[in-house]
Amino acid sequence: MKNYFYLATLVSLVFVACQPASLTESEVRSFVETFDAQKNVGEASVEPFINGLASDFSFFNARNDSARMFDADWVNADWFDQDTTYSEIQMIQITGAVAQVYGVSVDVYDELEDRAKFSGTVAREDGKLVWKRWMHVDESRMATTLMDPTTDSEAAEDAYWKMYRSLMRNDFVVAAAHADTVLQEDSGVAMAYVAKMMKAGWVDEDADAFKVAREAGLAALDNESMVEKYFMKAFTSTGDERIEAVMKALALAPQDPLSIAYAAYWLGSLEESVALLERGLKRWPKMGAFHNLMGYRMMDLDNMEAAKMHLVLQTRFMGDAANPWDSLGDYYVAVDNKEEAIKCFEKALEIDPSYSASQEKIDELNGKTDSAS
Repeated sequence: MKNYFYLATLVSLVFVACQPASLTESEVRSFVETFDAQKNVGEASVEPFINGLASDFSFFNARNDSARMFDADWVNADWFDQDTTYSEIQMIQITGAVAQVYGVSVDVYDELEDRAKFSGTVAREDGKLVWKRWMHVDESRMATTLMDPTTDSEAAEDAYWKMYRSLMRNDFVVAAAHADTVLQEDSGVAMAYVAKMMKAGWVDEDADAFKVAREAGLAALDNESMVEKYFMKAFTSTGDERIEAVMKALALAPQDPLSIAYAAYWLGSLEESVALLERGLKRWPKMGAFHNLMGYRMMDLDNMEAAKMHLVLQTRFMGDAANPWDSLGDYYVAVDNKEEAIKCFEKALEIDPSYSASQEKIDELNGKTDSAS
């Protein structure tokens, strides 16, 4: 028994001794900094770059359809033409001999920066630290060009994005309430008046209140970005002038869902509207407002199967809002299914008893039913 104990102890010690040493945050951080520092000297960067990668290094980024194994023969001096390179490390998570590093890689060219958000795995190989796995997305390729608010107030910015989300849900009452908060924190945020205009025009049907909000929004544009100026101009114009303005806004913020939604709504051509919505859905596949408008556009094109798909999807993504159910009810009216239409309108009213449009549609359907009997 004693010999067995000694043998078990010896095996345990050998096992522990064979385990790779745990990494420390300081050595991982030092490795990343050293690796970056060698990436801006042309031909002299090639060898240390390759040496900093594991023998089985693999990577994945937005330009690749799938993860790929790295081939050192790809590397050439042209890869290393930056003025300087560094990483903004945001987090390092260590599990034994493996570290996961999250951050932003920055290549500097004069006054320009090429930034990429990354997640990489660091491990020890042949006694040195190396990158084993790498995944990144170039910020220049990311669809993050949105209509950001021009404000220094964190409270105003927080309320702005709540307002923005409510606008994309066609929930104009809630959007207007958030807009009030925005303006309390920063009275110069012109886009807040869009929510107030939508509530005044679509919910309250108050032309005077709409005009007051419009004038206040235009008056607040002096310090806003060009995106906001063009969008506000589009929102307060008509016809070709409106289309020109919203297209300029989209050119500056091409993935902004609010600009996409309203541009698609204002475009007179069904074909152009659908094409813009399809582009928007590639970036924002769960954006209820896109599915809403696409549903109506498909009905306009008499593609009722596609219309139903988009409007049902909207109820899945925004099932707690009244508007999606009201829109689905419109679909069932269009296909002459009054029973399902009424169920949808009743669902909208269950969610928001003040949603008068659904009640009016129920009354109209019941009126038709009564007159037919």
